[in-house]
Amino acid sequence: LIFLLTSILRLAFNKLRYTSKMLFAAIDENHHGTYDLMHLPIDFKNKCNVGYAFINMVSPSHMISFYEV
Repeated sequence: LIFLLTSILRLAFNKLRYTSKMLFAAIDENHHGTYDLMHLPIDFKNKCNVGYAFINMVSPSHMISFYEV
């Protein structure tokens, strides 16, 4: 039995050149080690992110604390 604990994050600042490195740094401030996958889709034509990201938490309890912050 496999549980996927993936969430979609809506980013308020997609037209800024917010990179995956910046997103990792921001999330790792409070949640380092609580996720095993993160993806920030990029619009290569406009050279910015598309306004959302996917993050997969390793435990349901991490998902709760992630949304409480």
